[in-house]
Amino acid sequence: MQQFKNMTKEEFKKLNSSGIHFWENGYNVVITCKYIQTWEQFTEVLGNAFQLPMRNENYHGTADWMQDLTWLGKHEIIRLYFYEWNELAKLNEDVKKHIVMLLSSLTQWWKEDVKDSFMDGKPGEPKEFEVVLVN
Repeated sequence: MQQFKNMTKEEFKKLNSSGIHFWENGYNVVITCKYIQTWEQFTEVLGNAFQLPMRNENYHGTADWMQDLTWLGKHEIIRLYFYEWNELAKLNEDVKKHIVMLLSSLTQWWKEDVKDSFMDGKPGEPKEFEVVLVN
């Protein structure tokens, strides 16, 4: 998880206290982990947060939609904050492994692998895809 950033709740509150600036600086998503207990709940929350056109509960379907995101516009930075990450860490080991694997692959995809794809008929453009674990 070295590619993920860590942040305390206090740091997050300071960052978020500026309101508008926080939301104008890229596409920022905050997911509260306290209520996620299954893979299906995780993919549903992710689907809602990123306005995925379809919900795919399997790993590959979710990854495929998350490797598109063209409907979000031209944001150069996408930040995904997992508030109370330690709550998510209480999930069963297989679910945690799949979540971390998906997030790691998305970080790599948006940094490098997107260059080898086409989106809306154009070569894919790298984006900064940050995963921030808030505890």
